[in-house]
Parts: sequence; structure tokens; C-alpha cells
Amino acid sequence: MRIGVSVNEFLHEFPSITRDQALEVYNLVEKQYTVDQIKSLVNGPSNASSTPRFYSANR
Repeated sequence: MRIGVSVNEFLHEFPSITRDQALEVYNLVEKQYTVDQIKSLVNGPSNASSTPRFYSANR
């Protein structure tokens, strides 16, 4: 989400994303997670990499 764009505007442009999902990503960015860390949350564990990963509690 860009600065200056409301959550409602964002959700209007991306109707398949729920308000909870948008706010969860916003909170992760606010906590200074990197894009790669957020991708790891979405993708879950991977046996192909030995680097530490973050996992979503919602999985």
C-alpha cells in the first residue's frame, strides 16, 4: 500500500484481498519486515533453503 492511499481505496482496487489481510501486511511492514520475510510468511516452509524462515500463525 502506498502512503496516502486509504485501506478502502486499496481494497476497492483489489477486491480479492480481505480487510484483515491488508491490515496484517500493513502491520508487518510497520514492524519493518522485509518483502522477502513477508513472502516467507505467505509461502510457508521450504526444504530447498537452509535460511531461517518466518511462518504465519494462520496456516
